[in-house]
Amino acid sequence: MWLESREISPLPPERIVRLGVAHVPQGRHLFPDLSVRENLLLGAYTRGTREALPRIYTGCSTCSPVVADRVSLPANHLSGGEQLMVALERVLMTHPPIGSRR
Repeated sequence: MWLESREISPLPPERIVRLGVAHVPQGRHLFPDLSVRENLLLGAYTRGTREALPRIYTGCSTCSPVVADRVSLPANHLSGGEQLMVALERVLMTHPPIGSRR
C-alpha cells in the first residue's frame, strides 16, 4: 500500500492512522456496550492528549443531528443506519485529509 509516493505496508497500523489513513469498516464494528460518545472519542485517540479529547469531540460531534441526540445510548441500541453514521463520524474524528494532496 502506498501513500503519497511512500510505501506504508510495513508500518504498524497505529503509524498508518497517524499518517491520515482512515477506514470505515463495512460491518461498522462499534464497541456495542460503549456509549456513542465513547465510540466517537476512540476515533480521536491518536489526535493528541487525553485533555484535548473533549475539545476534539465537541468540534466533530455536530456532523449528524441523529447521532448527537443519541450520544449517551449504548451503540448496540442504535439502528443499523445510525450505527453506520457513528462509524463514519468516528473516522472523521481522526481528522483524515480529504481528497488528494497532489
